[in-house]
Amino acid sequence: MAAMKVAVRVRPSDKESAVYCDPHVGTNIKTDMNPQGLTFSTVLGQDSTQREAYLECGLPMLEAALDGQRACLFAYG
Repeated sequence: MAAMKVAVRVRPSDKESAVYCDPHVGTNIKTDMNPQGLTFSTVLGQDSTQREAYLECGLPMLEAALDGQRACLFAYG
């Protein structure tokens, strides 16, 4: 049985954000409307780099595919 992982990347904004998370890589997002927060496999914060996104999401999938496992990356936004 395959495992599904959900990653979220919070985009930088000039405005004061209503989204609160680790500035780089974590697993939780809190918002003004949901102060308890939501947990994801990976949360890439506003200060995360493209390299961090690749290391957290892309590289493990590439390695799995090269090991013969099925892999699918769906990006939206």
